[in-house]
This record gives sequence, structure tokens and C-alpha cells, in this order.
Amino acid sequence: MTSLPPSRLAVFGTLPRRVWIAVGLLALAIGLGVGLVLHFVGLERERDLYHWQQRMALVAEARAVAVNDWLAQQFGRLTALADNTAVQLYVTQIATMGLDAGDAQREAPEIGYLRNLLIASADAGGFVDRRAASELPANVAAVGRAGLGLFSAEGRLLVATRGMPVEDALLVAALGATPRGERGLIDLHLGPDGEPRMGFVVPVFAVQSEHSPADQIAWVVGLKEVAAELYPLLVPPGVAEKTAEVTLVRAVGNVIEYLSPRRDGRVPLSGQMARETPGLDAAFALSTPGGFGIKRDDHGVKVLAISRAIPTAGWTLLYTVSADEALAESKARTGRLLTVLLLAIGFIAAALVAVWHHAASRRSAEAAQRYQQLAEKLSAHDQLLRLVTDNQPNGMLIVDPDLRVGFANRSIAEELGIPAGDAVGKTLASLFGPAQAAPLEALCRACHARGGEASLEQRIDAPGEKPKIVRHLALPLPETAGEARTLLVKQDITAAVLEREKREHELEDLVGGLVGVVDRRDPFAAHHSRRTAEVAGAIAGELGLSDEETRTVTTAARLMNIGKILVPEELLAAGRALTADELGRVRRSILAGAELLEGVALGGNVPETLRQLLEHWDGSGMPRGLKGDEIRLSSRIVAVANAFVGLVSARAYRDGLDFNQAIDALLREAGKNHDRSVVVALINYLDNKDGRRRWAHFQRAPERPDR
Repeated sequence: MTSLPPSRLAVFGTLPRRVWIAVGLLALAIGLGVGLVLHFVGLERERDLYHWQQRMALVAEARAVAVNDWLAQQFGRLTALADNTAVQLYVTQIATMGLDAGDAQREAPEIGYLRNLLIASADAGGFVDRRAASELPANVAAVGRAGLGLFSAEGRLLVATRGMPVEDALLVAALGATPRGERGLIDLHLGPDGEPRMGFVVPVFAVQSEHSPADQIAWVVGLKEVAAELYPLLVPPGVAEKTAEVTLVRAVGNVIEYLSPRRDGRVPLSGQMARETPGLDAAFALSTPGGFGIKRDDHGVKVLAISRAIPTAGWTLLYTVSADEALAESKARTGRLLTVLLLAIGFIAAALVAVWHHAASRRSAEAAQRYQQLAEKLSAHDQLLRLVTDNQPNGMLIVDPDLRVGFANRSIAEELGIPAGDAVGKTLASLFGPAQAAPLEALCRACHARGGEASLEQRIDAPGEKPKIVRHLALPLPETAGEARTLLVKQDITAAVLEREKREHELEDLVGGLVGVVDRRDPFAAHHSRRTAEVAGAIAGELGLSDEETRTVTTAARLMNIGKILVPEELLAAGRALTADELGRVRRSILAGAELLEGVALGGNVPETLRQLLEHWDGSGMPRGLKGDEIRLSSRIVAVANAFVGLVSARAYRDGLDFNQAIDALLREAGKNHDRSVVVALINYLDNKDGRRRWAHFQRAPERPDR
């Protein structure tokens, strides 16, 4: 082992206490610096995961709504058949006659009517076996794959369409297991030809009965092959990630079954995994519906996973994206950041140690030697500064109070096309030109005046090149010889700005898609959200709101009806004036929409604006009974805009009011339901800002959709 010379050991042994304290403090500072760097990098990664959770939640929610709507549609078709008065009467007659299936076909003409009705309903609803050879009489066991059938309350076949497998074991089991008076489901399974199919069971009640279990007289059963209808609903529109996949899963005991086609080509109902598999994405989805996390798929690949429950069928919808694809950019960015910051800390620590050692070893030198040491120390600082800054992609300048350059790193020098040393002593105007230097000079003055950092963003257009977006940051440096200097950092943020705008556009597209779903489910109020947002934005302008506050108002107006995805479609498309209870249910969907949007980064406070939308100026509203200025101004504006659009917009079942009638109605509510100042702002826009002409088309009646 090599040992230190006795003289060097003596030096260490005689170091004063303050030197050891300084060494300890330096080590502590280095440790704290490394810890802060690692913490900052961790926060950046968490922020990226949070953004992915928001994006994936919107996709998963939209796909879950589509699947739930499809299931409701299937039950709805069979319920409509079960509620048919002719079906109820004829089934009652057959039951009263006490005939079996064969006799009923020969002696009861009602059977022919029921069979024709079933055939028409099966064709309309897709409960058809296209490969069945012919329609079978009710008393012959059918060998097929799909169809509709009527069964007595005891499970005896009354009539069925061709291709209806009336003796299918799952069908028989479902009739026996479904409680009287309730709906039943024959879960997703493979038919005799290997195609996925499902069945739906709905009770038929006697005419004018209370729909109690005792009133049930028969069952309507439908079987259909679902691949062409169900699986396309799992394909998310507008998703660019190559590894994105939406899968339906269910638990059967301790086994997880994959119900839908897989991205790697596997067919539905062909894959299984043990539920206790550690870290499995599907197991996480089943145990934590609505949860988000980093898990592993059934190939062991790490994925971002989010889920939604499909309660009607007992399924879970799982949406995954490969973690490597999703977080590739984040890992690269944080890796570069971590490397640069740790190198900077290392360089600074090494420089401090070198300077300290250099100074400590020369305490007994003569004055001339001390001057030499000072020159060497300054040279070391300059070399260190240049070593650190020349390896940075950002341009760096040190500017004195006269706006002359005292230091320029390699990035700036290469941009100017001169050696770095040639920039020293020149003014900003001589280096960059008066036009480009003017905002930089103003930035330096602002930094010096406030004694803190200042920044600005600048767009640079060069002939024949794409525009660049540059951020300039001015930082005050410690005074040297009574002279305050400024560090100018020039950073190209074009890629970051474009990425931010891309994410904003993606979020806007997803929000627009959800609003479109609501508009399609509520055809009599189509474009209502867009019109309300337009009117609310005009009122916000009249009241002098800032751009950010105006964006909150218009975004809340666009999303005010998002909760209608939870309202039955038959209520939204009633084509008539709603009852008080029905209208209250639709209005309360606004509060449900606020809960759906909670945690989504939309800017401002959109969920809280929606929560207060049903509050009234006099305190008579809901849900909290707020009044006056306790209600957010954004909520008061959207409430008035919504009321105005509702009054003047024509519906298929009524004409809209003219603008004067609508104004009178709003003024009557001013001081009660609405803020008078907001109503006055709307009137001013209508009368003085050409609002009547711009919104005249609101009063044109929409065409009633075919249903």
C-alpha cells in the first residue's frame, strides 16, 4: 500500500478546525445538491405520468360508455318486444288455453303472428343466424347459432325464429338461473362454430300488471354473434400510439379471461392468466376498477394501464400503452437533465476543492506569489466556466451594466460565426443588430432594476428556415468590484412549445369527441353547448374578463352537458316537453359532469364552475344554496348564457322565443336566478355589438331525426 509522505501527513494533522468544518459543509452541500437533483428528476417523471393518466382516462371512459350503451341497446330491443301489448295478450291466451308448444302451433293462430314478429325483430336487432337452412316450427329443437325465442315462465318453448338453438345448455341454464321478474345475461362465449356470441333474457309481464315477479307470464330470449358489433367499439379513434390496446376481461374464479381480440393477433376468448400473477395489468384492472398504474401485460411487458368497470356484463375494460413507448421521451429528457446537473455539481465541487487546496498550500508565499495565485485562480474559474457552459446546448452571455459582453460560450459564438473571445467587450447591439438586441437590453435592465430574474419569449424568423421560438432568461450575478453583472441564457424551446401545443390539441380533440357523443345522444339540443360557449365568451368580453378567465368560461360552457352520457338516451330524444322530474334529472347531470371532469387539467377551475351552475343569485339554487357573490362569476355567466340559448333556440316540439321575449324573461329572473350585471352585459352585446344578427340562426327549428 502506498502511504503519504510524512510532510503531507503533518500538513493534514495540523489543519485548523475551520478547514475541517469547511470540508464537511462542502460534502453536505454536494449531498444536498445531488438529492435535490434526483428529487427534481423524480417530479418531472411523476408529472409525465399524470399527463398520461389524464389522456388515457378520457379514452377509457369513452370506450366504456360505448360498450355500456351497446349492452343497454340489446336489452332495450328485447324489452320493447316484451312490452308489446299484442305479445302480452297472445302469450296470455296461449297460457290460458293450457296448450303445449305443438298444439299451440296447430290450433292457435296467434303463434304465426308471434313468429313473424320475432323474425322482424331479429332482423332489425341482428339476432339472426344467416346460415340457418330454414325456419323451424316451435316444437322442433333448433340447431343454430342465433335468434329470438318466446318461452313460458316455466321455460317451455312457445315460438322461436329459425336458427335459434332452443336446447342450448347455456340458454336453458340462464332461464333456470334468472330470478322471475328480472333480466338475465348469457355471458360472452364461443358458439358451435367458434364465433363469439351472447344472450339476453327479458321477462314478459301480463297486460296492465304491476310488473311484479308474480305477474310474469313468459321470457323473451335473444342470442346473437357479437364480433361485428361489440369489438369495433373498443378501437379508440385518434390514438397515435402503436402499442395502445383496449381489452375486455372478466374473472372466472381465480382465472382471468381475455374476451376481445388482441393486438398480437390472438382471437377472442383464447387467452387466460392466473389472477394472482404478480403485477399483472388485468388483475390490477379487476381489483381496482378506474385505477391507473404501471403494470405488466400477459407477455411480461411493462405497460401503463387504466381500467373502467362494465357493470351490466360484469366485465372490466382495460386500456394499456407500452411504458417504453409512452415514457421514451420523458426518460431521454430527464436522463439528459440528470447528467448535466450532476456534472455541473461535480465540476463546481472539484473547482472549490482545487481552489481551496491551492489557496491553503500558499499561505506563507510572498506577495508576488499571491498575485500569481490570484491570476491562476481566475484562470481556473474561467476555464471551468467555459468547460461547463461550452457543453450546454443553450447560449450564455455575461453582460455588464453598460450592456457589454464579458463572456460568451461556444453556442453563442457558433451562432454568431465568430470565436468566443471576439465577443468580449462588444455591445449586444453590435453582436445581434439593433432590432434583435433591443428586447435583450430591456430584459437586462429589468433584471438589474428588480434584482431578480426576468424572462421573455421571442419568435425568430430566418429566410429559408423554419421559425424558432427562443426563451431568454436574465439572472443577476453577485457583484464583482462593485459592478452588477447579468447572466443571459438563450434556450431554443421550439420543440417544447410544439409538444405542448400538440398535447393541448389532443386534449381538445378528445373533449370535442366527448361533446360530440352527447350531441348525438341528444339530437334536440344539438349544438347547444357550442352556442352556449359562444354567448358566454361574448358576455365575458363585455365584463372585461382576462383571457384565462374567458377560457374557463367557454370551456365550462362546452362541457356543461358532458354529464348527459349518464342520462338515458330515450329521455334525451323524447321529442316533447319534459316533465318536471325529467327536467330535474337532466339538469342534475351537470353535477355529474363536474365529477367526471374532476382532476382533468382543463385550465382554470372548470369542475367548480359546473358545480355552481345550478346555484341561484337569491340562494334558492342547488346543491349548496350559495347566493350573490358567493357564486363564481364564471358560473353566473354560463348560467345566463345557457338560459338565453335555451329560450331562443327552436326545438322540434316548440318554437324559440324572439330576442325581446327572451330578454324580458331574463330580466324577470334577474336578482332571483341570475346576476343582473351579467344579464345587462348580454343585453348590451345584443343591442350594441351586432349580437342579434350573429345569433339569429339560433331560432331556426331543427329537423326531427328518424327513430
